This record gives sequence, structure tokens and C-alpha cells, in this order.
Amino acid sequence: MTQSKVGLAVVVALGVVVQSPPTEACGGFFCSQTPVNQAGENLLFSIEDDGTVVAHIQILYEGDAEDFAWVVPVVAQPEISVGSNSIFGALHGLTDPQYYVSWQDDIGECGYGDEYWGAPRAEGASDFDAAADGDADEDPQVVVLDRASVGAYETATISSDDSGALIEWLAENDYRIPDEARPQIEAYVAAGDVFVALKLQKNATVGSITPIVLRFPETGPCIPLRLTSIAATPDMPIWAFVLAPHRAISTNFLDVEVNDAAIDWFGYGQNYTAVVTKAVDEAWSHAFVTEFAGDASGLEGSFFREGQYDTDALRALRDPDQFIQALLNQGFPRDSTMQELLRQFIPMPAELVEMGITEQEFYGCVSCWADYLDGFVFDPEAFVDALEERLIEPLRSVEEMVGRQRYLTRLFTTISADEMTDDPIFRFNPDVPDVSNVHTAEAVRLCGNGRDYEDAPVRLTLPDGRVIVYSPGDPGYPGNYAWVDDNGDGINDVTSSAPDYMPSAERARRLGEAGTGEILLDNTAAIDDAIAGRFGRPHSATGGGLGCHVAPADGARRTLPLLLLVGLGLAAFFLRRK
Repeated sequence: MTQSKVGLAVVVALGVVVQSPPTEACGGFFCSQTPVNQAGENLLFSIEDDGTVVAHIQILYEGDAEDFAWVVPVVAQPEISVGSNSIFGALHGLTDPQYYVSWQDDIGECGYGDEYWGAPRAEGASDFDAAADGDADEDPQVVVLDRASVGAYETATISSDDSGALIEWLAENDYRIPDEARPQIEAYVAAGDVFVALKLQKNATVGSITPIVLRFPETGPCIPLRLTSIAATPDMPIWAFVLAPHRAISTNFLDVEVNDAAIDWFGYGQNYTAVVTKAVDEAWSHAFVTEFAGDASGLEGSFFREGQYDTDALRALRDPDQFIQALLNQGFPRDSTMQELLRQFIPMPAELVEMGITEQEFYGCVSCWADYLDGFVFDPEAFVDALEERLIEPLRSVEEMVGRQRYLTRLFTTISADEMTDDPIFRFNPDVPDVSNVHTAEAVRLCGNGRDYEDAPVRLTLPDGRVIVYSPGDPGYPGNYAWVDDNGDGINDVTSSAPDYMPSAERARRLGEAGTGEILLDNTAAIDDAIAGRFGRPHSATGGGLGCHVAPADGARRTLPLLLLVGLGLAAFFLRRK
């Protein structure tokens, strides 16, 4: 099939412009109302042995339910189902980057000033933890291949040879098309794509929005950045999780390695996203960091276990209080999907809302408000049917995917709208190494003869072998960490920047489906020079620096966990045509 040719321009260090191999545009989405700010994208792809790809696409949306609409071009008519937001919570929790400082025995005799900075780390940290038929008669130029109710969505799969007719059909069915999307739609129509359109069912709320799952024939996924640019926020984060036989790589975006020395090791890695953003920009804004690549067996049991949920027992409970308590006892996810199901099947009386009673108060003791529930009859059968469709089956499906595909890759980038000129395409390479999400540096205080802890230089040995000696007052010296959580979400609101005196990208390479790739950017020497200019010439791991002799580290080790927590976001995706 003819491919539309889109080149990725890459400027290498010597000023030579290199063009990537021709790539084909892949699809994306737009919402009916613009601007719709996208805070990020979360995608899970599974490459199945039967020649299909299963894509879980997380959708985040701010606005009124009646304004929500979502359209995605695909290469073939897909099977459509719903997923669960808790899937992405589990994936992030198990694979988020973790930065640890392991404190070794002091060199010399340190005294104690007013305070000592440092805390023990839990032992045993390792990878994955620290942690219808066609309705052609509607419009002879637009064929409705399928209509369905899926979860809280009404879906339609449509095709047309006339982009104008297709855009008109979407407009007549209340999908407002931004002008910026029209050229893209024309390209997808010309390529023979079909379109999946989704809207919320009548009376559904924004809380009903859950990940959508598409399955159709393909060999590899891609992410539709060109359409995503219509409503993207600056430096929008994108996470792609890929279950496949081998490590997933992008064939038209670069693979960038983060400079370990740029990480704020003593600040709980709070500048990690800023470092990645700067590293990607240094790699000409078209690059991914591989945050984890390896055996997926650590995911087993994270999504579903046989016998975990006793739905027969739930069906027998006619009392809503007992039903809710049983949900809690069985460990059902406490996510937006569950909250929406509670609202649907055990609706809170409007009178209580007007009285200012909170949902927590109502669902914590439904029987306490019996006087306001005249005429309400609880239907546990309908509730359990919805539970099985919208929670249990998506979780079981992902658990089965993990059992079939034993290798997981997690890719991360940040990108702004003006940089979304190509759609990253993913394939698989058996020759590139695994990547751990756990990073450990070793630190030791150089106390000399009686320096106080807060006055002693600190020698930090990075995972790549570089050694930096920090003196009090240096940027990055331990003890300056600040924690602020104004919104109560458990995530530090304080974010620090990437260092401006050194590159954030160690190196960047172009990868293919075999071999270890071609290095297009190597900042190793520049980073060494920057460290020398800022802290003095880099020391070796066995050289003391500052006139201190370095003895072998023995005895108990003191460690400090530096766990980086990252967020979720809104997903859009499409698969590349062969």
C-alpha cells in the first residue's frame, strides 16, 4: 500500500542535516470542543501472536459531558471494548523511575552539628519495586460499518471515499471538527482509513470516561502526534507501555540516554521530568527515553487473580450498604469507574446534594439516609453485570496479555504542539539491552578531622562511574530538599530545573529492528568538561579528592530512597499501515 512520506529532520553535531527514512502518518483524535487541553497521554500496546495489536488508550477530558466526542482513524474496522484507569495506575506504580542514594561509611571523623541529613532506605529494592450492520442508507457517501454501546460510550465506525462527506457526517452528528484537523482527515480518507467515533451515552457524566480498547490487525503501533497537536499543552508528557516479544524502539524518533549527573540525586529526583524535557530538546525534540525494558513477569498478579472477586456473593446482596462493604472487602479498584457505577446504581438523592451532604458521607452509610430513599430499589444484578463489563473483564484481559507477552518496554517523552510534526512508529529489536527503572548512586561524607556533617564535602559516585564531590553551597549539595503539597495529592509540588551548565542528554541514537543503532549525539566529553568546570576535575571512585584517603567501604550502609512519582494523562493512538 502506498505510504505517505513524512521526514524527520535531524541536525547532528557537525551541522549536517540527516533525513530519517520515509514514514507513514498514523491516526489520532480530536474532541468536539476546542481548545481541549491535553495534560498527557498514556497508552498500553500488546503485540499479539495472531497478527493483531491491542491498544488501551486512556482518555482524560475536562468539560461538559454533552460536549465530549472522540474520533480516531484506524487502518481497519476494530473490535471495541472498554478498559480500566487502574491498569495505568498499576503500570506506573511498578515501573516508575526510582533514584536511590546509598550512603557508605564516612571517611574520617564527622562531628554532629545542629542536624544530620540522611535516612535509611528499605532493603531489597529491585526492578519493578521500591516500588450493525452497515447503515449505508444514512448517506450514500458515508458507510456506517458498525454502531454499538460500549461501557458508557456510544460508538460508530464509519468510512468514506470523500473527506468532505465524512466531515459533514461528523458535523451532522455533533462532532465539531476544528479547522486544523481537516487536512489530516483528508489524508486519512485518501489512505483508506476508517474512523471510530465515540460519544458518551445519554445521562452519562464525565466521570464515566474510561480507557477505550481497540483490537485490529497490525504488526506495530504508533502515536498520532500530528492530530494531538491541535490541543496539546507545552511539553506534554507521553508514556507508551508496550508488551511484545522484544524491546520496543521507535524507528523514526531517537533513543536518548539521560545524563546521570544532571539528576538531583539528593533532592529525591525532583528535577527528573525537567531533565528529560531538556534531553529530548537536545535530541532535536523527537526522542524517547527508555525508562524500563525487561521481563514482564513482575507484572503478574498486578491486575487480576482468579477467584479474587466473588460476583455470585455480590449478586445475592440486596442491601446497598452490605454491597458496598463487600466491594471494599474484595478489593475492587477505588477509581473513577467504581465511583461512576455507584452513582449509576445507588444514586444519591438530589435533596441530600442540596443539603451539602458529601458522597463520602452518603456512600459510607446509605441506610443512614433511608428517609430520603423512598421508592429506590437496589438492583445488585445490574450492578454486577456492569462491574464485570467495565472493571473485571478489562483487568482480566490485561492480566492475560501479560501472560502471553513476556517483555515490557516503557517509553517516555515530553513534546510541545509545534514539535508534533511526525507520528512516532514503534517496532521491536532483540539486540538492544534491558533497561532498569532503578538507579543507585553511592555517597560518602569526607569528614576529615572532625568536620560537622553539614559542613563536610560529599562524594557521589554515579551509576555510570562518574564521581562528583559536592561542597557546602554547591548546587545539588544534600540538605536543600523542600517538600510542598498544597493540593494534597501526595506528590511534591516543588519541581527543580535541569542544570544549565551541562547537557541533559548523554547520547542519542537511531535504532532499527536489529543491531545497537547509530549514535547521532554524544555529549560525554562536554559533560565531563562541565563537571570539571563546576566541581573540579571528576574524581575516580577510588581517589579521595580534597586530600582525603579513600578506604574501602565496609560495615553497614546507610541509604536514602529517592522515588520519582510521575502522573497519568490523556491518550491518543493509531497504528501504522504496513
